[in-house]
Amino acid sequence: MKKCIYAFTILPALLLGLMTAVFAVPGAASAVATAHNTKARVLASNKACGASKAFAVSAAASAVATAHNAKARILATNGACGGSNPALKHIGFVNFHRVSNTVSMNVHLKGARPHAMYNVFLFENAPKFCHLIDGRLGTVRTNGEGVGNGHFKVMVPANATKFFADPTVRPTPFIFPSNDTTTVTLP
Repeated sequence: MKKCIYAFTILPALLLGLMTAVFAVPGAASAVATAHNTKARVLASNKACGASKAFAVSAAASAVATAHNAKARILATNGACGGSNPALKHIGFVNFHRVSNTVSMNVHLKGARPHAMYNVFLFENAPKFCHLIDGRLGTVRTNGEGVGNGHFKVMVPANATKFFADPTVRPTPFIFPSNDTTTVTLP
């Protein structure tokens, strides 16, 4: 009789444990499947985009760095090392973007010389004044309306904080006429 009592005492505990397992397993399985499917979608997305683990780590590290942005007008015949002269004609603008020691520039010419090739240069204005950082980053070609766009990226000195661009039709920015932007600050 003692054995029957033990069996009846243990049986409800076993049933309770079994019921808990039956109801908990589908929820746990669903959570595991969801996590697995999410991971699979992320991996598939990364693979489809050609992203590698190194790129993902690099992108995450870049996101931590503070980005600085500025916009400056391109002034026709402005050879004043990034100085501003409101009397000069505006022939577009440059969007500057800095992350760490890399400056990206989006050059937008509008009302510039039609069917022309503009060589793009970047200068530092602080701590060095009117210092050419990179000779001829590339070119922007304008259409018949004098409109053209270009994107450029360049490494800059860590201590450089002020910049201006010079898109010019001349082979160097030191031959008149220059088309300096106004100076921007990108700490």
